[in-house]
Amino acid sequence: MIEVVPRLSLYVNFLRRNPQIKILAPNNHNRTVELLAILGLSNNRIIIGTCRAKLLYLPRPTMCIFANIQEIQVLSLLYRNYINEKLKTEPRDKIILIRRSGKRKFTEHESIVRMLKKTVVTHNLSFALFPDNPGPSLNETMIMFHSAIMVIAPHGAGLSNVVFSQPGTYVIEGVCNPPYVNMCFQRLSHVLGHHWHGILSLDGCMTVVNVSVSAIKSAVEKRLKTFMTVDDN
Repeated sequence: MIEVVPRLSLYVNFLRRNPQIKILAPNNHNRTVELLAILGLSNNRIIIGTCRAKLLYLPRPTMCIFANIQEIQVLSLLYRNYINEKLKTEPRDKIILIRRSGKRKFTEHESIVRMLKKTVVTHNLSFALFPDNPGPSLNETMIMFHSAIMVIAPHGAGLSNVVFSQPGTYVIEGVCNPPYVNMCFQRLSHVLGHHWHGILSLDGCMTVVNVSVSAIKSAVEKRLKTFMTVDDN
């Protein structure tokens, strides 16, 4: 989502006009196929493995995890246009909590869920849990994140879904403690026009993200106050 598909975003019209050009991909995973189909690029164009070619078009390389600004901005716009034109959108009133099933889970996940469910009632919003195993369908994922005003998550790949969110979304991330700190999602959020707030894990980021409920609640309330003020104006 952040490293591979964006490399095609600037050349979508060119590729549509030239269906004979194959797309060499690292894999033909179902989600990759789905993401390309939204751009109007069919799966029969995808090839994998070692190839020989007479003519090769090579988009600029992407630094591992760190999104290229122009490519990811164009891709996000293409996806958001698709959501508005093709899918049944929902009101933008959602606070999303991403639940990781493997490493880097919030140590106080269940307490955070209870806190957020109370918070949305107070502010007349809605709450959505985004699990990663099994995860929702791509369409469900796109609709969910497009309707978000806030996304809360421990550091992890699920945060790449903010590419579907509307600019101005608040992203609260449980950031890995040193020496495991990786600020790629801060960069992603900023280049997409979102507001990012990081809360440093106290320890254990290779297994869990240790962030207190009170720290998340404080960040949520502060951001909601700002959002409601802007919305009223």
